[in-house]
Amino acid sequence: MASSMEVECYLVSSNPDAPNSPLPVIHYRNVLPEPRNEESATEFLTRNRWEKRGTWGHIPIRHFHPNSHECYGIFSGYSTLLIGKINEGTGQEIFVSTGDVIVLPAGTAHSCLESSEDYRYIGVYPELEAIVPNEP
Repeated sequence: MASSMEVECYLVSSNPDAPNSPLPVIHYRNVLPEPRNEESATEFLTRNRWEKRGTWGHIPIRHFHPNSHECYGIFSGYSTLLIGKINEGTGQEIFVSTGDVIVLPAGTAHSCLESSEDYRYIGVYPELEAIVPNEP
């Protein structure tokens, strides 16, 4: 992991096509441990009650998830993401690359604008028990 952590936060307003979120999108640059691969990214990102639900690459479809935060661990390649925009609104472009982690709050619109051929990331999501405690 890098000796100093570079963190960027982005706020995107709601618009007619996407609710977005009052919470910021958080981008940690170059924080995944070496070696940078699917296994090490999964181990790193699932330590704190987040569960892996898939491995993906370039997804150009603009969409949002209304009920769940998402966290991506980029273990290969690079991409330019568009957050906050489906059809209307301004949106924000974010360049992500190997070693980066990005957290998207529930409702935040997102898609890939362009990506390298080797762009791959894991997606982790809060475990249900972490969201809804099971207490008597």
